[in-house]
Amino acid sequence: MFLTQEKTLVKIRILASFMAIALALALITLLSTSIAFAHEGHAHKSIMGHVTKLDGSHIVVRTREGKTVPIALTDYTKYRGQGGEKSQSDIKVGDRVVVKAMGKSEDLSADQVRFSHLGRKATGAGGR
Repeated sequence: MFLTQEKTLVKIRILASFMAIALALALITLLSTSIAFAHEGHAHKSIMGHVTKLDGSHIVVRTREGKTVPIALTDYTKYRGQGGEKSQSDIKVGDRVVVKAMGKSEDLSADQVRFSHLGRKATGAGGR
């Protein structure tokens, strides 16, 4: 009789473990799909090129393909240059940029602008 009760307890513990794992997997699946759909409808893009125009609310980038892309700048746009965090005033016409933007092609808004000044040599790996 004692062995039967012990086997029953082991079966209950195993079943409880499987249920806990199943619940954890269900929660992970639920959370990951809600995160994936959090930005549904917003196309995130990276635009690379050179600054051709810059004012307080927009940056215009000429891509390698020769396309001119106007991108809105907001109070939430982050700027990064050589050495880390920068401000919009550090960017100049002619700078190389990679703009992380969201929105539709005709209505892009910059999340982040990474830039480097032409004529300055970076001192990274390989001397590039």
